Amino acid sequence: NFPLDLASVEAVSVNG
Repeated sequence: NFPLDLASVEAVSVNG
């Protein structure tokens, strides 16, 4: 679970 992966997951959550 890298910071980059976390940012991606957060971005998807915000998007959807």
